[in-house]
Amino acid sequence: MRKNAVELESETMWQACTTFIQKNFSLCKSLPSVEETRLEAENQGCRIFVEDERPGTPELDEKSSPSECREYMRDWVSREDEERPTVEDVSRKLQNRLFSNIRTYHDTIAVLWVAFLRSHGSLSEARSAYEQILNSVPGPHEGVVREAIEVEKQANSLKKLRKLYNLLTQTCGETDTEVWLDWIRSEKDALDLRAATGVYWKALRTLADSSQLMQSFSTPPE
Repeated sequence: MRKNAVELESETMWQACTTFIQKNFSLCKSLPSVEETRLEAENQGCRIFVEDERPGTPELDEKSSPSECREYMRDWVSREDEERPTVEDVSRKLQNRLFSNIRTYHDTIAVLWVAFLRSHGSLSEARSAYEQILNSVPGPHEGVVREAIEVEKQANSLKKLRKLYNLLTQTCGETDTEVWLDWIRSEKDALDLRAATGVYWKALRTLADSSQLMQSFSTPPE
């Protein structure tokens, strides 16, 4: 008689197949398929949870490059919930990669970390992540600030948005008209027209070429 498939739960899928045959069908010459083993477990009221089932699954460690981190994130998103590490585990790995050695810090990975938490964690976790980066690692961090702005847009925190826009325009305010337009729209969405007008005039004073801004607003924002 076949044993209950619960004995297979801690096995990887291929190990489960092999164990299934060795223990119950010693005279059989062929292994059951992966799907047959999974169905057998489900018929017995159990489920087989597989870890690292797919060959070549990317991993994150303290030496992972930005491209390896991106590949890991793509793989994580493509997996079923029960087959992938938790959000907390992934966040911890990205955090360790960033801060284990400040000499190997990479802003691209920092952006991935904040974006991951914004999409799959919580806004408070994403905020804590970007604040840790901005407060502990020297540099303009333009990519991180842009991602932080998306966090605060979702959180509807105008106070934090203003601080982040001000920080970003110190880096790219002379050349990036879209940042100024985005800031003005945020103020208008919050119905603070006085603040929107103030940002408009500040942009005119800062931009090396203000023609695009002036085309967008034939008169100051109203």
